[in-house]
Amino acid sequence: MRIGERVFCARVAETEAERMTGLRGAAPLGPDEALLLPFPVEDELCIVNDGVSFPIDVAWADATGAVIAIERAFPANDGTPRCHGPARDVLETAAGALDGVEIGARLAR
Repeated sequence: MRIGERVFCARVAETEAERMTGLRGAAPLGPDEALLLPFPVEDELCIVNDGVSFPIDVAWADATGAVIAIERAFPANDGTPRCHGPARDVLETAAGALDGVEIGARLAR
């Protein structure tokens, strides 16, 4: 998986249950690891980080793969929703892993 110039080995949350669980209870991600949350339709997508023991960077991409929003260093165990859209995919990485990635970068599977 590529976002801008960064390449990640991404696990894909393919089911609704996997998307709802996200990174809850997971070990911290390495610098080249990610979780991709693909959604069936483009919409406003909200992410929370409650139950996740480490901070993350999050990118939202629209149906064309263009990054429309980035949240950097989303704090561990933060249940405050971060919502952006319209988006189709959400990519979660370790905090700092999206440094250098900007709005408009392309997300390619």
